Amino acid sequence: MKRVLIIILIIAAVININNNASANDVNNLIEYNAQKFKFILETAVKNHLDTFDIEQASESAFRAMLNFLDNQSNYYSAKQLKEYQEKNTGRAEGIGITAATINDSVVVGSVQKNSPAEKAGIKRGDILLFVDNQAVTGKSQQEVNELLAGDTGTVVNLILKNTIGELKNYVVGREIYKVSSIASSFYLKSRKIGYIASSRFTSYVYDDLTNEIDNFLKKGLECLIIDLRGNPGGFLDEVVKVTAEFLPKNSVIVYTNSKNNDFTMNFRTEKDGKYLKIPLILLVDGQTASAAEIFAGALQDHDRAIVLGENTFGKGTVQRLWTMRDGSGFRLTVAEYFSPIGRRIDKGILKKNMEKAELDESLKLSIGEEAFREISKAFEETGGATRLPTYTTKKGRTLISKGGVFPDELVRSDTLNLLSKVLMNKGILLEFTRKIYLSHFQKKMANEYKELENYLQNFNVDEQLYNDFYQFSLSKNIWNAEMAKIDEQNIKNLIKSYLALWHWDNSGFLATRIFDDKVLNKAISNSEKAKSLIN
Repeated sequence: MKRVLIIILIIAAVININNNASANDVNNLIEYNAQKFKFILETAVKNHLDTFDIEQASESAFRAMLNFLDNQSNYYSAKQLKEYQEKNTGRAEGIGITAATINDSVVVGSVQKNSPAEKAGIKRGDILLFVDNQAVTGKSQQEVNELLAGDTGTVVNLILKNTIGELKNYVVGREIYKVSSIASSFYLKSRKIGYIASSRFTSYVYDDLTNEIDNFLKKGLECLIIDLRGNPGGFLDEVVKVTAEFLPKNSVIVYTNSKNNDFTMNFRTEKDGKYLKIPLILLVDGQTASAAEIFAGALQDHDRAIVLGENTFGKGTVQRLWTMRDGSGFRLTVAEYFSPIGRRIDKGILKKNMEKAELDESLKLSIGEEAFREISKAFEETGGATRLPTYTTKKGRTLISKGGVFPDELVRSDTLNLLSKVLMNKGILLEFTRKIYLSHFQKKMANEYKELENYLQNFNVDEQLYNDFYQFSLSKNIWNAEMAKIDEQNIKNLIKSYLALWHWDNSGFLATRIFDDKVLNKAISNSEKAKSLIN
């Protein structure tokens, strides 16, 4: 027995020595390559033909090294890190307005809620004349926005002409203010459907979303649509909190695998969520990523939501942010996350792990022709025919894992034709609708269409208004008769949407776009199907 114990101790000692040797080898390699980098930098500074910025050269090397590891690991200068953190925390710095150009005039295109500009009384549509005594007429949007930007604690002096022609002077302090994680929200009273467009999972997203949902419930909500299209993700902790409110106790939300056990996690609900009985539809597209994919994947896996739209981005890895004394920092991919039933979300990792096989034609019977064509594209993306893992939910729904979250029903967004895009991008619609809104539509809409839904259902662009827009566009030398024939109804809807923008802000604009939003229309028609998942 003693001999066996001695042998075991010897083996353990050898293993320990090997582990230490391995760790020493890694440390020695790091030290050796750090010295190489230092030598190259010193040699370049001394001998290179041109002088160069040592900090920029070093940052370029750091960024290249992290990008070599994967496309989600990245280095940030102090300025870049500040901007990155602002986007994700839901806080911004400045006065909270953006400029839009109409001819040579600079118009206030948007005013952020809770911002210093909103508190000062600046409105969308006001014409900006001077910024800190500099005339801005004729300047580009970028030039004006740069003049408006500045450090927290400083002030900017503005002279504007408001929408009734009065000159106004504002001294506005630049502050850090909260930015809502909700791009748009509205309630369709006749259908008892609530719509929320979630722009990002910021540190405020739980409060923002639950406040909107609670307001809908007071109005009699029977179905909720959450639009995640274009949502790039955000904080993992926040998406876990939000997802938990739709699931029963002890439901898996997401879990991770990692080389370092510190980053291996399994998130479960600790109690029943307060929105268990709300029928739910999620809208996704190719720009729905990261935390937004966790949300969609978890609720789809648990048969809690119908997911409509297009296959999501497929960013299924977790990044940890490290900051340094000079304000710079870097984020590093430390783990991979999986949906509750084990679907791998990350497209890149999934591609490496797929097995070669034939795509079974019988799959068309269960998922349909269009979805089958979409999956076939995945074969091309992975360099040939590939076996795509499939999963079955508790209620018998078949879910496919091709990287990202594949929707229950594939619905592609319609694209605008060239004429409509030009009318939008050149500011023709913005200029025309601002002009007629201020001249008579503001009063008309306030008196006849007090509620947004009333406007949605009862206002239509008549031939006289459409002809006025046609004449206005001709005066700007922008029109194409053939394209206009094809796109007439869409142009009318855009006029209606831009009028709603001036009156009800972004929520009015997006609500009016229902008429041209194929995916949102599909969601509304699926409300009964969403209710069946609850039962």
